[in-house]
Amino acid sequence: METTSLLILAIAAIVLVIYLWAIIDMNRRKFSSESERRNWINLVYFLPLLGALYYLVRRNKKQRAL
Repeated sequence: METTSLLILAIAAIVLVIYLWAIIDMNRRKFSSESERRNWINLVYFLPLLGALYYLVRRNKKQRAL
């Protein structure tokens, strides 16, 4: 494989891991309402990488505040 192909494959794997991490965390987490859960799921579904990163950052800020 060429170096470029390996780099693209590595980036795709990282994006997939971040996306799956957010989806799994959303299914395990208790939200204050069902609409909050749906909003997060829609954000991650329509903007996979950006939505997942935003969810994971916001989730960690809420945990630290508690």
